Amino acid sequence: MKSELNMAIGERVKNARKNNNMTREALSEKCDLSVQFIADIESGKKSMTTTSLYKISRALLVSCDYIVLGENENVKINNISSVLSQLDDHRLTCVQKIISAFIEAQNDFNMELQK
Repeated sequence: MKSELNMAIGERVKNARKNNNMTREALSEKCDLSVQFIADIESGKKSMTTTSLYKISRALLVSCDYIVLGENENVKINNISSVLSQLDDHRLTCVQKIISAFIEAQNDFNMELQK
């Protein structure tokens, strides 16, 4: 039986999958869930466990809050956080240095424009 909540969640999963240019098959493989189960979630026919929710949100680079509640306020930050959480310590340190250098360069550029 389709519930309104399952249908809304399914629509958000489907939209996030399409935004990531993923097929159901690709999402299924990345989550280790069946293609039919992904299709049933997207159509609102089935609900999912917290484990499935976690796997799907990680694969789609969206927050669990977005999938369940539709809250989209911090999606960009959450996407970045999700990507960064997959890095080892060395790569994470490198990314931090790159971001710091970028911000410093932006600040210097803005100061030059103000002169």
